[in-house]
Amino acid sequence: MSSVYPWSYYITSGSIAPTFLCGIAQSAADALLAIADQNGDIIYNDSPFSKDELFSVQNGSARLSADGMQYQIDSSKSDANDWILYSIINETALYRNINRNLVWQVTLILISMLLIFAVILLVSRTLSGQFRHFIETVSHTTAPDEHALITVDSEDEFRDLAQVYNDMILRINHLIETVYTKELLLKNAELKAFQAQINPHFLYNTLDCINGLVDLDRPNDIKKTITALASIMRMSIKGKEIMTVRENIRYINEYMFIEQLRYPDNLIFLNEIPEEMMEFYIPKLILQPILENSVIHGTSSLLGKGMIALLGKEEPDALIFTVSDNGVGFPEAILQLFRESPENHLDDTQTQSRLGLLNIQKRIHLMYGTEYGLTLQNLPAGGSRVTIRLPKITTP
Repeated sequence: MSSVYPWSYYITSGSIAPTFLCGIAQSAADALLAIADQNGDIIYNDSPFSKDELFSVQNGSARLSADGMQYQIDSSKSDANDWILYSIINETALYRNINRNLVWQVTLILISMLLIFAVILLVSRTLSGQFRHFIETVSHTTAPDEHALITVDSEDEFRDLAQVYNDMILRINHLIETVYTKELLLKNAELKAFQAQINPHFLYNTLDCINGLVDLDRPNDIKKTITALASIMRMSIKGKEIMTVRENIRYINEYMFIEQLRYPDNLIFLNEIPEEMMEFYIPKLILQPILENSVIHGTSSLLGKGMIALLGKEEPDALIFTVSDNGVGFPEAILQLFRESPENHLDDTQTQSRLGLLNIQKRIHLMYGTEYGLTLQNLPAGGSRVTIRLPKITTP
C-alpha cells in the first residue's frame, strides 16, 4: 500500500493528473501512459513497450515502433518524488482518420475541379459559339440595314446583347439616312432658300426703291430702308439658326416695310402674333419667304388693295402661324404638289417659281419630322392661306 499511495497521490496532483486522465480517456485510441518509480520499477504501463524500451527514453522524446504502429514517446521526471512519466502517442492511430479524411477531401476537391472544368468548358464553348455568330454576322455586314440584325433564341444575356446590337444598328441606319439627307438635301435646300430670300432681284428692287426715295427727297425713309435691308442681310448671313419668334417678327417687319415702300398704295400688312408666343424659338427665314410669296405671287398683280395678314396661335403641343392674302391664289398643280412629295418635282418650272415654300417644307421636315410643316389652301372668297405648324421649343 505504501507504494500505491504515493502513485495515487501524485497521479491526482496537478503535475500528472491531466495527462493521466487524458490517457485513460483515449488509451484505446491514440494516447497511452506509463509510470516508473524512483527505483526504476514500472508502476503503470498500458503501452506495448517493455521496461527497457521505455527506459531508453530519458527526459526527452523519441519515436518507437510496435506491432506495425508508430509511437511518439515523451518522458518527464516528477519534481516531487523522482517518478518518471511516459506519455505515448499512437501516431498511426491518431493520423489514420486524418489521412482518411484528407483522402476524401482531396478526392472531393478533384471531383469538384473536374466538374468545374467541365462546366467551364461547356459554358466557354457556348459563349464562343455565340461570339462566333456575332463575329460572322458583323464581318459579313456591309451596311447597317435589316440584314445586319442578329437573332438569338437563347434566354440569356446574349439575347439582351443582341437586342442592344440590333437597336444600335437601327439607330445607326436612321442616323445615316438623316445625316445623308441633311448633308445632301438640307444644304442644297438651305442654299436655295437663302438665294430665294436675299436674291439679286430683291436687292435690285430695294436699291431701285431707295433711288426713288432719293428723287423724292425722303431722307428718313432712305435711312430706314437701308437700315432694314442691312438688318435683313445680317440676319440671313449671320446669326443663329434658331431664333425667338420676337426676333423673327422684327426682321419680318423690316422686310414688309421695304415691300410697302415698293407698293405704297397697294399693300396692307397686318401682324397679330400673341405676346405669349414671342419667347418660343423657331428657325429663322421660315415666315419671311411665305410673306414674300404672298407679295410676289399674290398681291403684286392686283389692281386694288393687296392685304396680307400674319396671325399666330398656340396649341398644347405646337405653334400655328398663318399667312393669308387676297391675291390670285395657288395654281392647282402647286396644291397637288404639296399633297404629294414636293422634293420629287424640284426641276419643274412651276415648282421653281415656288422654291421658297418648298425649301421651308423640306427644312421643317428635316428638323422636326413630317408631323410639322406647311399646309397650302385657296380661300373660297379669293386669295390663299399658308399654315405653318412648328413644335413648341423654349430653348435654342
